[in-house]
This record gives sequence, structure tokens and C-alpha cells, in this order.
Amino acid sequence: MLVSVALIASAIGLLLERGLLKMFYGRDEVVLLLVTYAVFLILEDVTKLIWGVNPIYATQPYELFGTLEFAGLYYVGYDLVLIPISAAIGFAVWFGLNRTITGKIVLAVIHNEEMSVSMGVRVKRVYAVAFAFGVLLAGLAGALTAPKISMQAGPHLGCHHPEFRHRGDRRARQRRGRGGRRDSGRARARRIGAPDAAGRACS
Repeated sequence: MLVSVALIASAIGLLLERGLLKMFYGRDEVVLLLVTYAVFLILEDVTKLIWGVNPIYATQPYELFGTLEFAGLYYVGYDLVLIPISAAIGFAVWFGLNRTITGKIVLAVIHNEEMSVSMGVRVKRVYAVAFAFGVLLAGLAGALTAPKISMQAGPHLGCHHPEFRHRGDRRARQRRGRGGRRDSGRARARRIGAPDAAGRACS
């Protein structure tokens, strides 16, 4: 079940990256951020149409592992199982990035894309694989966390608005620092108005 969820999420992420997100590489990072946000909104509505808006509870894992008593205290067995699983996944990611050829290639693309291209690395393929693997980890994390909370259709995007707001503010300060002058109201609204408005609407 967990593997199937992660694989399905990875396949959807790969299709999105190859079919949509790659067209915005090289543009302003805020544009890519807004496109990703728009995709999340679309997926939220799709999940609501399929599964509805009522919360779904997955209690089977809690019932399977039960509780553990230690020193007069009771601990949830499923929560204890998540600790070694999380440690194993974290170690696997670290090992893959730092001790394998594929991981070295990914790190090389991250640090110097132009040099990687000159060495014959297929950067677009690396982007696609890295994005798909990231979505796989996200899907796996969501599946593991689902029994701890009630699942409701939609990614609950309200929690993302601080990143939009803070990133827009940081970019505005950086541009003022480089240009040595304050931005005009119209220019500032054009650069950060959309993400800031989205953040304030969710708050």
C-alpha cells in the first residue's frame, strides 16, 4: 500500500514536471512558485471531486501495533515504529546523494549546471528524476502520517502562505540593495503583489 501510494505520486509528479514545470525553467523563480501553487489548487479541487470534503480516518495501523507500556506510561506502537522508518529513509537519502554516482551527478547539477552540461550530463533528465523522487518521498511521508491525523481532500494550502510572503519580501529587499534605490509602487506590486496577496488571503 505504501509503495503503491509513493509510486503513483512519483508518476504524477514526473508528468507534471515534464509536461508543465519544465517550460518555466530559467524564468523568475516567483513565476515557477506561482505555477506550482496553481497546480496545487487544481489538484485540491480534483481530490474534492473524487473523495469529497469529509475527513477520512485510517485507524488500522494504530490498531495493528497497539500500545506499549514502559515505566508506567503508555506509548502508541505506531508512533514508535515511525522513528526507525524515518531514520532509515533519511539515511538512505543521505547515502544516495553522497555515496552513489547518481547522487554525485545530482549534486553537481545543483552546484554548477553549466559545468555539468559541458561534461555531458543530461540536466533535464536529472531535474525530472530529482523532482519525481522528491514527490515520491512526499507521498510516502503523507501515507505514513495519515493514520496520525484525519485525512481531508486537498493539501491545505493555507499553511504555505508565509513562504510566499517572506520570499517576496526578501526579493524586494535584495533588488533595492543591488539597485541602490527604492522600488516604485507599481514595480513592487508587479513582483511580489501576487504571492503576498495569496498569502494574506489564506491567513
